[in-house]
Amino acid sequence: MIDVEYAALGAVIDAERACKRARRSSRGGANNIAANFQVNVGDVDAAFRDSDLIVEEEFSTQRHSAVPLENRGLVAEWDEGRGF
Repeated sequence: MIDVEYAALGAVIDAERACKRARRSSRGGANNIAANFQVNVGDVDAAFRDSDLIVEEEFSTQRHSAVPLENRGLVAEWDEGRGF
């Protein structure tokens, strides 16, 4: 008693185009973003205002998502001889 109709849709494999073509999600949202988080640390406006140089660029990478064993961390080591 149920009549189902399907419409073939082309794959959107470019993240920027996918966001532009966002469809209403099953949860009632107005986008197709699976996860979003924001970190606020420090005074960003002051950092830009006091900077000697500001470089603006757009970067992209292949599809990626964190895996359960992956943390969001960083390890850095200062090299006195090289100055960084």
